[in-house]
Amino acid sequence: MALFKMKPWYRNKKELSYYGVATPLSSTTNSPVSVSFDDAYAFIIGGKINSSGNFSTKFNAYNNTLTKITMSDLTSGLDNISAAGSHNGDYAIIIGTDCYPKCYNKSLVKSTASSLRTTSNRYYFQVTHVGDYVIIAGSSVDTCKDVDAYNKSLTRVTAPNLYYGRTIRKGNYAVSLNNAYAFINDESRYALYDASLTYRTNDALGYSIQIPGSWTGNVAIKDYVLMSTITQSKSKIYTYNSSITKQQLSEDLTNTRNLMGIISLKDNALFAGGTASDSSYDPSYQYYKNVDAYDTSLIKSIIEDLPVAKISMGAASVGDYALFAGGWEGGTWNVLNSVNVYQYK
Repeated sequence: MALFKMKPWYRNKKELSYYGVATPLSSTTNSPVSVSFDDAYAFIIGGKINSSGNFSTKFNAYNNTLTKITMSDLTSGLDNISAAGSHNGDYAIIIGTDCYPKCYNKSLVKSTASSLRTTSNRYYFQVTHVGDYVIIAGSSVDTCKDVDAYNKSLTRVTAPNLYYGRTIRKGNYAVSLNNAYAFINDESRYALYDASLTYRTNDALGYSIQIPGSWTGNVAIKDYVLMSTITQSKSKIYTYNSSITKQQLSEDLTNTRNLMGIISLKDNALFAGGTASDSSYDPSYQYYKNVDAYDTSLIKSIIEDLPVAKISMGAASVGDYALFAGGWEGGTWNVLNSVNVYQYK
């Protein structure tokens, strides 16, 4: 009679690990727009191609086998200060300073939609998804309280206004919690919208959510939004759960870091690279290649470093993979086109 050994349960447990590199980006870039399109594609779009700030028009798309898809160039360049993107399940939507959404379905066919209601002096866009909508807010030069949303028919609908109407941090800090709540940066606070586009102001949520310290990024996994901030010279992590209850985690990020690549991969939040500097780049600063991860139990693990220290990279996930693409190489003036990949298998 043949005997069979059962594999220990832990052999089937998925783990985070460094996978290697994917096909390089079509140009060197830092600060690109990154979109994780519903486990179908990872988009790395535009960015600055050199230290002079020239913009890339390249549209890089990777599917869930890490195959790079050929996409038409943009008509004009952009970066993650002048543009942002998200998806509503059927369409990925990217919005830039022209204020006309660029929309792609899962066959990567491009469509258009009506412009935002306010089209002048708009950047530092805050874009995420909630319910059946991509929700778009944001302004810097002028106060703009508009909140526009696009449904799965690409019809623009109007959501309630922001309370303040100004974004004070460069880049897209909006995040979706279980597709049930959209957290939108509004001055030094969060505005909170639910799946019906209701602005939650009457139940101690909404704009009462304050951001502690110097805010450096957000990510959502399962029932939590994780916010990284620099407080008392340490990179601390605060969370909000589905009841919008705040908690400070006991385990800080490794090193004090800003300008990281931050992304969720399945049940994990990844924080990669970064620098101790607040917002500028100088080769003399301290740069890091650490990668920290937090799981859905909010337990921190330290996984294999990036091959080089870098900042201002694109970060997107697709399938079992997280991509950290481009960026500045720490300690040099080099802008990169490499795509470093982590896997959860």
